[in-house]
Amino acid sequence: MELYYSTKGYVDFANVMRNLSKSATWLWWGLVEKRNNLTNECIFKSKNGIEAKKVSKGYKELRKANLIIRVRRQHYLINPYVYLVDSSTYMEVKNRWNRLIKEGK
Repeated sequence: MELYYSTKGYVDFANVMRNLSKSATWLWWGLVEKRNNLTNECIFKSKNGIEAKKVSKGYKELRKANLIIRVRRQHYLINPYVYLVDSSTYMEVKNRWNRLIKEGK
C-alpha cells in the first residue's frame, strides 16, 4: 500500500483510509471501537479462524501504514499521532509509541 502525504509532509489519513482493503478497514474500526481512550491500547480477540485471517491480513496492512503496532498477542496500540488519546495521557502514550517504533515492533 502506498502512503500519501499532504503538502506539509504529514500522512494524508483520508487517502490512506480510502485505499485500505476491507480486512484492514474492518480491523481499524474494530480496534478504534474497543480502544482504551487513555492508552490507545485495545485487546482484539478473533472469534474464529476466518476472523483470525482477516485480523492477520488487516494487521499487516495497518502496520505498514504505521497506524498500529502489536504490543503482544491480541494487544494492539493505535498510533497516537493518528487517533488522539485523552490529553492527560497523550505524552505518555506518544513516548510509548516512539519507544516501540525504535524497538522495531
